[in-house]
Amino acid sequence: MAFLEVKNVSFQYTPSAPLVLDDLSFSLEKGTVLGVLGKSGAGKSTLALALAGLIPKAIPGVFRGSIVLGDKDLKDLGPGETAGIIGLVLQNPFNQITGIASDVYSEIAFGPQNLGWPEAKIRSKTDEIIEKLGISHLADRNPLGLSGGEQQRVAIASIMVMEPELLILDEPTSQLDPAGSETIFSLIAQLKAQGTSIILIEHKVEQIAEIADHVIVLAKGKKVLSGDPVSVLGEPIITEYGVKRLFYSELTELLKAKGHLKPEETITDFASCIRVLKEVAQSA
Repeated sequence: MAFLEVKNVSFQYTPSAPLVLDDLSFSLEKGTVLGVLGKSGAGKSTLALALAGLIPKAIPGVFRGSIVLGDKDLKDLGPGETAGIIGLVLQNPFNQITGIASDVYSEIAFGPQNLGWPEAKIRSKTDEIIEKLGISHLADRNPLGLSGGEQQRVAIASIMVMEPELLILDEPTSQLDPAGSETIFSLIAQLKAQGTSIILIEHKVEQIAEIADHVIVLAKGKKVLSGDPVSVLGEPIITEYGVKRLFYSELTELLKAKGHLKPEETITDFASCIRVLKEVAQSA
């Protein structure tokens, strides 16, 4: 039985509005990462809100289908239950900052406090996540006075500190520089290794291909492509849905056309890319 099962989910914000999610079905195994891709307006952020249990409870609209987590339908879970097992990092970090805490440390500790954790555990986990995300220097700063990238890290930390069983990340690196993005992807890999189930909405296809076990591509709320990350992200048709194609796939085709690769050979990672390019250079 899948850890998360999305069955024939459709959603529209008003009865007369277009469908934002359209008969969407997929599943997620426990401890795996599902990558969700698609251009702006494809329904990715609405899907994230539905998976977090905010649609249709906190955000009204016409919802059909079911989202089952473990053996429970999300519609049957109360806010307290949902917060204890599902974590959502929003695309815009400003929308996630509480505005209550006067410093970053208190902001990150706010969630665990609401869950009733013992004080010692709150301090231990808050210290741990601050260190992992490299934001110790921000601990005494006011969250509202931070830059967008700094707020992004704080928002991510405030969710990850609660150790949710299902972590939903809506473009978590959108406001981060390459070094900050690498930190987040490294942390995602650690969480996956620890058994956290993750829904990752991202545009960085190379990173998705490395970390995801499965990907789906959305277009106008529909699932149009689904499968192994390298295979799906290497398909030429993927660009029609506003998703960048994997560089390695394009390079493989180019080198085959030039006779530098055999028909059965493929380049799927950085190491094989360097090896093949060195061979091409040596034979030139």
